Amino acid sequence: MIVILICAFGIAIAFWCGSRPDSTLRFSSRRKLLNDDQLVFIRALELALHGRYRIVTTARLSDLVEPHESLRAFGRRRLFEKMNAIVLDCVLCDEQTFEVLAAIQLNRSKRRSGKAAEEDRFVEVALRSANTHLIRMPLQPLYSAALIATQVESVMSRDFIETLTLTTLPTEVEARDR
Repeated sequence: MIVILICAFGIAIAFWCGSRPDSTLRFSSRRKLLNDDQLVFIRALELALHGRYRIVTTARLSDLVEPHESLRAFGRRRLFEKMNAIVLDCVLCDEQTFEVLAAIQLNRSKRRSGKAAEEDRFVEVALRSANTHLIRMPLQPLYSAALIATQVESVMSRDFIETLTLTTLPTEVEARDR
């Protein structure tokens, strides 16, 4: 009798917690895909690249790379979960094929330590092993489209994969339209 009551109680809790009607779920719109800092950069990047690359915004690392098949299932799953939690600011793709060519991260601080530095190293290793360039740009209120074009092209023209971290960018382009 006690076993039956415990089972019934467990089923009731599982049903109540896991199967609420959709009408009780609530969401609100984020309204904008990009935050203001990303929007400023993307506008300058679009000016800089003149349509040479397709720009994809806010991609997860797991959209770009995957753990190698030789890893055991548990290791692959753990890496995938870690990659899924990392969002890159934008990705440069081939205009026609959408082949991933480079990822761009906006650095929000000059010195990152602890978990943030560990995540940065993880992103570098993942992208380098997948033959994808990584360009890190400092977060700024203004950007020079000409300098962005020069930096991106210098990385993209290289036969070897590298991470380019810029510390400062001269500012020419006011990209905040208010």
